[in-house]
Amino acid sequence: MARSLLSLWRSGRRLLRLQTQLATMPHVVEAPPPVRVSAPDLGEMPNPGALEERLYRPEGLRPGAPVVVLLHGCGQEPEALAEAAGWMALAEQSGFLLLMPRQSADNNSQRCFNWYQPEDIGRDLGEAASIHAMAMRALARHQGDPARVFVTGLSAGAAMAACVLASYPESFAAGATVAGLPAGCASGVVGAMTRMAGHGRDLSQAELTTRARALAPKGWQGRWPRLQIWHGMADGVVAPGNGLELAAQWCGLHLLHGQGVAAAPQFGLHRRSWSGADGGVAVEQVTVDGLGHAMPADRLFSPLSVIAPCKVWAAAEIVRFWGMSGEAVTDRAPTRM
Repeated sequence: MARSLLSLWRSGRRLLRLQTQLATMPHVVEAPPPVRVSAPDLGEMPNPGALEERLYRPEGLRPGAPVVVLLHGCGQEPEALAEAAGWMALAEQSGFLLLMPRQSADNNSQRCFNWYQPEDIGRDLGEAASIHAMAMRALARHQGDPARVFVTGLSAGAAMAACVLASYPESFAAGATVAGLPAGCASGVVGAMTRMAGHGRDLSQAELTTRARALAPKGWQGRWPRLQIWHGMADGVVAPGNGLELAAQWCGLHLLHGQGVAAAPQFGLHRRSWSGADGGVAVEQVTVDGLGHAMPADRLFSPLSVIAPCKVWAAAEIVRFWGMSGEAVTDRAPTRM
């Protein structure tokens, strides 16, 4: 009995530490507001998740441009993350519309996307439905390319991005996560904290795949979006094992098996990829030695504590994985951090 009480006490302490980390996740350093960011009138658009809509549209954006959805982490301002991580620069260079849904404190006191609440993930539910509706409206209003709609996110935003991809596989060509978790891996705050810490029962690939399929249209037999997964091996907020499980989940959806193909390590980056039936890479996992709970970048756009100096610019690598970059993403001389 005493041993059981001690175990419960230790578990409670671990959860309390994780809750404290979540509540104090890095916030934005004050910076001048970015230009050409708008918060359009939502009009009659369905918004069951009660999210705010922010858009960054480069000047002279042509019809047929891609649409990128960026989901922020806890306590972050979407525009600040987009500017600091280089997403705005990429929107200018590669020519895409950047949609940045914003979470409110009314939905979540720490302004985290509710990736662990069943009523906010899945088809036509809560925040996932709002994010999808915003993406489809941006696509229609700005005459975007319906074959090139993408979603990415950091931390809680990454976890929600995985849920959105699973819920609306027909609408997104591909996605990317940074410090995220598998879709549908937790239910409720305690379950979320446990998964973030890398505790709890290990989920098999079959179970992970089943949880993702449960979010999709019933009986979905169509294609699944491609996915690139980034995770720091020193992440103390979302355990790196979550990235491994996310890769297993997405390989399961794509009916891919085995260990994949590992590239030679470079700059502390370890890449492993799985190719689909068409020969293209369907799932790619990138782990970064020494990286904590942050997004790596090789240049400084604006100060933000969740952007970590690295020899690789993660946002540009994600855009390349999506297949919409070309030489445009490399024509800017890097400013080392």
